[in-house]
Amino acid sequence: MAVSCSPGSDSGEASSDPASSDRMAVPAENIAASEPDKPLQSVEDIQKAYAVIAAQREARSLDSVVLEYSCNNGEKSGTVAYYSKDGEVNLIVHRYAEYSHYSAEDQYFVRDSMLFFAFLKGVSWSFEEGPEGSTRDNIKEKRIYLLDKKPVRCLEKNYVIRSQIKDNPDPETVPDREVDCGSSGSLLKSFAQLAEYRQNPPPSGCLELD
Repeated sequence: MAVSCSPGSDSGEASSDPASSDRMAVPAENIAASEPDKPLQSVEDIQKAYAVIAAQREARSLDSVVLEYSCNNGEKSGTVAYYSKDGEVNLIVHRYAEYSHYSAEDQYFVRDSMLFFAFLKGVSWSFEEGPEGSTRDNIKEKRIYLLDKKPVRCLEKNYVIRSQIKDNPDPETVPDREVDCGSSGSLLKSFAQLAEYRQNPPPSGCLELD
């Protein structure tokens, strides 16, 4: 299991930005004026807290630790990156791939060890008719806002990217739709397991989320 640690670094590739949709962009003056210790009490508070962490990550002002794992001879493999400031984890990014036809990136935004926003993106791909090697990516994104461990707003978008056409949809302009949040139990359990993984990675070198 490889481990890398460096202050102010970001070893991950660029990915879809949760702020690119759902009206999560926050004016710079609001980011600067955000109170880091103010309790989160609304979706607007969540957006501001998200914007602070996203800006810090963009500025590479967060410390990072990246753990790699592999399961069952590479059938599933991935990385878990922990971003922190002053010793407190603010963001966990889990990237993984399964059986070569599915990949995902899940981002967990954290305040005082509590999850307040999650951005989940999964991509399943397949070959399709057309020029040799033509592929189709089916992409699903979820955005989940939480207050006191309970989801208060959930958004979802689905779109398709085809390799053989030029007019693919721009993910930033695909509209979100409100969906029923249901229970947050599974999300919170995955978050707790990822948080625990940093201190207690299993001897097998495999990360399996329930």
